Amino acid sequence: AILGTHFYGYGLVVDPKKVRELRDLERRDVKIACLREGTAADAFMLRTLEKTKIDERSILPKVLRVNPVAAIGAIRTKRVDTAFLPEHWASLVEDYGMKMLLESKDVWDYRIGSVLVVKEELLRKDPGVVRRLALATKKATIWMNAHPSEASRIVAKYLSIEAERASLAERIDGTDSLDIPPETVGRSMSRLEYRNDLEERQVQDLIDFVYKKGYLKRPVRASEFVDFGLLR
Repeated sequence: AILGTHFYGYGLVVDPKKVRELRDLERRDVKIACLREGTAADAFMLRTLEKTKIDERSILPKVLRVNPVAAIGAIRTKRVDTAFLPEHWASLVEDYGMKMLLESKDVWDYRIGSVLVVKEELLRKDPGVVRRLALATKKATIWMNAHPSEASRIVAKYLSIEAERASLAERIDGTDSLDIPPETVGRSMSRLEYRNDLEERQVQDLIDFVYKKGYLKRPVRASEFVDFGLLR
């Protein structure tokens, strides 16, 4: 990784008729969806349970593990009552009557949402290309923050295409069309911080957490795979 693209970007959405507070997740009749184990959304779910002192043993066995499009289908067909989702999917289901109960920023300070990754081989052989890519990403980030409305229209277009390309076998009834309005994307983007800085302690905090949860075989130092000095 050479720089960040945004911070935060994950949310817990709930059916407000069934779930009013986090403790309601422990009820047997409350069904939960999340992305696969080891994903960023899964880490957000585990962090939420840890921070709120909810026993994982009462939650994890009943979690439906699906991709975002299938999770939305499960919400629309009432197969689940809550979902831990990445943006912009979390904000999308608010349009279907769900409520954003919790965001990743509520349980995880300076949670890195995504990063720009390049191959080590490219970094060694042609650092100039990598630097230009990083500078272009920084320029795009500045533009997005300066033009949020136009940025949301562009993102909405490509998110709708992504939804249409999802495998039909992975869909659930009710998700044949997922046109995502720019207004929804704008609401979603306002919940993220688009920035490019990467601090070693922030990356290390995430690594240490997933190691503690058993997703890494050994402790890893952030400096092993993040170049913190490329653009300094």
